[in-house]
Amino acid sequence: MIKEILIPRLKNPIFICAWPGMGEVAYKTALFLKEALDLKVFAKLEAQGFFKPQAVIVEKGIVELPTIPAGFFYYKKFSPSDILLFLGEAQPPLEKAEDLAKEIIRYVKKFKVKMLISFAAKPEAIDHKSDSSVWISATSAKMIENFRPYSLKVLQQGQITGLNGLILGVAKGQRIEGVCFLAEIPFYTVQIENPKATLKILEILNDYLN
Repeated sequence: MIKEILIPRLKNPIFICAWPGMGEVAYKTALFLKEALDLKVFAKLEAQGFFKPQAVIVEKGIVELPTIPAGFFYYKKFSPSDILLFLGEAQPPLEKAEDLAKEIIRYVKKFKVKMLISFAAKPEAIDHKSDSSVWISATSAKMIENFRPYSLKVLQQGQITGLNGLILGVAKGQRIEGVCFLAEIPFYTVQIENPKATLKILEILNDYLN
């Protein structure tokens, strides 16, 4: 269920979304945008139907059910396109991921979203001292062409696991164009936050979003 605090009037919004994942690349990129651009929250996704407790929390011998992860929608007015952003606190079980993605896309469609942008990490056989390259995958060849000036590597085949990738497939099914930026991280650091990879994506967004 999505609870609205208010309903913003948005112009050709670009929808940015992210969940925690490898190297925290996706989540930290979106979180930085939220904080740096001072985006305002306007709705909350209460996801009880998508998450089930797997354990209890114990504090000083007393057990409690854990808090169900949620997601929050943020916005800010910009020119020529406003920003609409979603941050999910956690990824649901795989069998619920597509349903959650559909719920989100169904909601943001009413704002007549111009395009969707997501992020992911791309584990590679590189050293942690190496520079992080950024790859791109999109819902159409035209979208990839739009980012040709940035000299990104095109992901010719493979998978983008989790909601950071799945949301693009659901969006495409609803005729919303989108791209996913994948920043390289070393294979052995998938469980460690990687600010270098996040920065590489932010540099592209900074220029593209002006």
